[in-house]
Amino acid sequence: RRVPQTRRADSSRNRPTSQAEAAMNEAALCLNQSSYHAGEIVYGAAYICICRPTQIRSLQIRIQGTETVTWSRRKGQSSSACLIDQSYELLSLPQPIPFGSYLIPFKLPLPNLLPASFYFAEFDELCCEASDLPEACRVAYSISLASPQSQRFGARLDLLVDEEVPGSEEALSVNDSLNLSVIPAMRKTLRLGLSLDRQAVRFGEFLTVTLRLVNETRRTIENVAIKLLRRISVACVDNGEQLQQLQPHDPTKCPHCVSVCSTWWSMLMPGSDPEVIECGFDDLKIPIPSPTPCDFAQTVNSHRLTCQHFLQLLVSLDGGRRLQTEVRLPLVRAHAGAQSATWQQLEQPLPHWLAGCSALLSQSASLPLRPDEVLGTNFAGMPVLRSLPASALVTDFA
Repeated sequence: RRVPQTRRADSSRNRPTSQAEAAMNEAALCLNQSSYHAGEIVYGAAYICICRPTQIRSLQIRIQGTETVTWSRRKGQSSSACLIDQSYELLSLPQPIPFGSYLIPFKLPLPNLLPASFYFAEFDELCCEASDLPEACRVAYSISLASPQSQRFGARLDLLVDEEVPGSEEALSVNDSLNLSVIPAMRKTLRLGLSLDRQAVRFGEFLTVTLRLVNETRRTIENVAIKLLRRISVACVDNGEQLQQLQPHDPTKCPHCVSVCSTWWSMLMPGSDPEVIECGFDDLKIPIPSPTPCDFAQTVNSHRLTCQHFLQLLVSLDGGRRLQTEVRLPLVRAHAGAQSATWQQLEQPLPHWLAGCSALLSQSASLPLRPDEVLGTNFAGMPVLRSLPASALVTDFA
């Protein structure tokens, strides 16, 4: 029998593809910081590498931010609000971008009143009795590079926005005059001074508390109780449409209005004898548990709901019968789990020498450019750089 001859393999199919053939048009973004505050200017750079023919003539930078509240994962009930959606023209040319690698710096201002990045998904575990509390809340931002001429070309980075808390590391002292209790029968005073090492707390940290007790009443103080309370309040907000209703809004009968208070940390310390006029407790370390929910405002089923959350430090003498004082503490909230500001792209990995390009972002002075290196200017008036070879780029700019 004739044995069928095997077809000779085509050498062109098995040969390794060259670097030029495997190259793809790619883009990436880099920011000068890992996180920002509201009102701060974002400095960054967009890297594009054009290796194949393309029709891309313009590039845009877009900042987006959303607040999403999930009320029921099983039923898919959720609401979303747009916090920011701004686009800026980064590059516009009459002809397609020629072959080459380009580094385009940019700067974008963030609005002043911008909520911090946040994610929380444990309302039910914290407050099981409050069935109307949401299951999850997320505040997330992103910055992206895109082109109207190509949907596949672009890059995206998660943008972290920190909560601005002025004086968060400064000490906070409660004025004694606000905590003055006069006993008419004795005509003596009982004063309680409370001092904290900071004005705001971050989850996972420790709060240092110092107490000063002045007892001129000659009565025995049996105990001093310190409690750290968490208060969550979800309430409807009366707007113009709701004010037209015949019956006014009653929070006690509204199914959406919920108020929950729970104790996170408590400590009972011995009091003082009548002979002791002044005593104190120094450097009490109170842990701040994590995670913590956030404040939000959403419209659900035509109800405008607001959620307020804060920590309350409560100090009482003899169960509040003698004297009681409290301090409300704002929280520096958690991030939305976004990644740090590093080079990211949609398709192929970037060349290794691009790590040196991040040094460009920290230079405030203008770079020494030759006329043939400048491709144009972007919306901020900053030059669009046509990159040099890898060795020259790292040597001159890194």
